[in-house]
Amino acid sequence: LASNMFEVFYQPVWSVEHKKFICAEALVRLKDEELGYIPPSIFISAAESNGDIHKIGDFVLKEVCRFISSPEFKKAGLQFIEINLSTAQCIESNLVDNILRTISEYGVAPEQLRFEITENSADFNPFVVEQNITLLHKAGIKIALDDYGTGYSNIERVIKLPFDIIKLD
Repeated sequence: LASNMFEVFYQPVWSVEHKKFICAEALVRLKDEELGYIPPSIFISAAESNGDIHKIGDFVLKEVCRFISSPEFKKAGLQFIEINLSTAQCIESNLVDNILRTISEYGVAPEQLRFEITENSADFNPFVVEQNITLLHKAGIKIALDDYGTGYSNIERVIKLPFDIIKLD
């Protein structure tokens, strides 16, 4: 982060129903001058192990909010941006406060964001994750469960949580 080696790219999502791009997923990438792009499968797990995932997550959220508050977002005709939350982020006690403070700082409406968590994130610390998801949802932020079917797959708990979308593996 200090060397400005992280970049955020936006992968557009096409709506079959609306026949246009309605959103995009924010993808963080690490580019080393010598090695080129380093796969997220390598740097995300390393960042989760050493605690840097929180700083990376903050960077991604700020970059997304900066984009949403720019004229380019409106010109693109997108409704919202999807952001992945790591397992470590999902169990942060101050996650909701940090997100709400950041979106307020950039003037981003809650409905302009959708956070995606994986099924294993929901299994890691169910009480804290459930609390964070519920508070984000109550604030107007959409929540998606990604890769359902790859973990414990407790359908009762999934139904109880306020997911707007469940993506099947």
